[in-house]
Formats: sequence, structure tokens, C-alpha cells
Amino acid sequence: MGDFIVKIARVFADGRCQFTPDDDLAFIGSPGLFPPEVDRVHVSCLMTWNKDKAEQLAEEWSDVASVEVGGPAYDWPAGNFEPGMYLKKGYTITSRGCPKKCPFCFVRRREGTITTLPIHDGLYVGDNNLLACPHEHVESVFDMLDRQKGRPRFHGGIDVELLKEWHVERLARLKPEKIYIAFDDIKKQEQVRLGLKMMLDGGVRFGSILCYTLGGYDDDTIDDAESRCRWLLEHGAIPIAQVFRSYDETKKKPDPEWQKWRSRWIWIPSIFGRAKAEGMKVYNNGSFKR
Repeated sequence: MGDFIVKIARVFADGRCQFTPDDDLAFIGSPGLFPPEVDRVHVSCLMTWNKDKAEQLAEEWSDVASVEVGGPAYDWPAGNFEPGMYLKKGYTITSRGCPKKCPFCFVRRREGTITTLPIHDGLYVGDNNLLACPHEHVESVFDMLDRQKGRPRFHGGIDVELLKEWHVERLARLKPEKIYIAFDDIKKQEQVRLGLKMMLDGGVRFGSILCYTLGGYDDDTIDDAESRCRWLLEHGAIPIAQVFRSYDETKKKPDPEWQKWRSRWIWIPSIFGRAKAEGMKVYNNGSFKR
């Protein structure tokens, strides 16, 4: 007799996005009139404000098979990464955790400090803080990406405070489609500026560096958040706005004024269109005075 394969349906309470698996056992809503034949059901929830929906989906799937509800919203421990299970094939995670203690971030509380994982092939890297990993591990991740066909994306993990010249050299050689950095604290503006300058001077092209830009934290104002986004565009990164919501947040929508700010800085074509229309300064290779 062959090995018994456990069939697990994965149900995603947060809806579908670019990261959601698209195989036959990945679902978004209820099981419908013709549910799949599976041995288990895992309901995965990322955002705490979707926990009610996750628990409703768990009830709806309970007649299909035994159900577990988990994911980051439930502080599930993050173990080894299984390609294609909770992220679409092509995405990979090679480490967990982060050594930093940023008060607005839940990564360290959920995953602890840095733990390296086996490196699975994938063009799209989703580590929380890849550059905090040991040198040999980071080199191995870059080597893995060198073997792939296509341009990689770093959806997280490129921490400008930890950026070194050899990182930039390898990144430039990979010609990444996207590198995501973060600008969460105005006190670190100079470090962000220096990190951007290092990457752009080192051959990482303008347009590939995107920056998660947090707004609405502590005493932040719309005007200040708007200024940070404009500053980033001027210094070589495309801002991707995020509105802070507390860990125990359950309301469905953030403050409408902050949501309006986010809408201004979330879609890249409209950012550049508005920059042209409003006369914003945009980084332009060597012509921009640092």
C-alpha cells in the first residue's frame, strides 16, 4: 500500500490577494453545494478584524471535515515554511522573526527573534527581516535567486538599517522587480535616506524600490504622513501607504480621513500621475540633488 496523503482544504478569511494559493484546495468562502472531499479544513486568518469571519467560515465548513482556525491573527506559532500551502507557489519564506522591538509591530511577539529555515526555491521572498539573518544564510538566499528564471521580488526583509555594500551589490545583480523597505518612524528618516542612496548609487533602479509607509500611529497627522510620502518619492522610493490599526482592532474600516490618505498612496500609476499633475519632485537618477 502507498502512503496515505492527507487532503487539507485551506480557507482564507481575509479574501483573495496576490499571495493567496490558487490550487484546487484553496478556498475563500463557504463550501457551497458541492464541497470538496477532504480530510481536514484549515481556516487561515491574517487580520484580527477578520476573526469573526474566520469563525463563521469554520462553522460553515464543519460539516465537511474537522476544522482548525489559525493564522497570524490567532498568534499561531510560525514554524517551517511549506511551499504552496498558505502562500501561492513561487513565494518563499526563509526565516522567521525579527530582532527589533518596534512597538507598532507584532512580528517579534508572534515569531521571536531571527530563526533561519530551510531555503526553498521561489522568486518572491517574504521574510520579515532577511538582512538580520547570518551572512551565510543571506548569501544562500541570493544564490538561490540567482538560479531562478525571472526577476525576484523582496516583499519584506530589506531593512535599510542593516543594509551593507555587499547586499546592494547582490541586489543590483539580481535586477529585482520590487524591493520593499519600510519607513515607520520619522526619527529614522536619515537612515532611510542613506539606505536609498546606497541602493540607487549601487545600481538598483529607481521604480523598483517601494516603501511601506505607516500612518496614524501615536500622534501622527495626515499632513505629516503626506509629507513623508512626498519625501520618499523625492528621495528614490515609491511610498505604499498603510494605516496603523491596533492588535485588538475589530472594526471593519479605519478612520475615513486616514483611508483617504491611504488611497492617495497605494496605487503606483495614480501616484506618478498625481505627482506630474501636482508638480511633486520625483527622484530622477543623477539629476536629483541629494
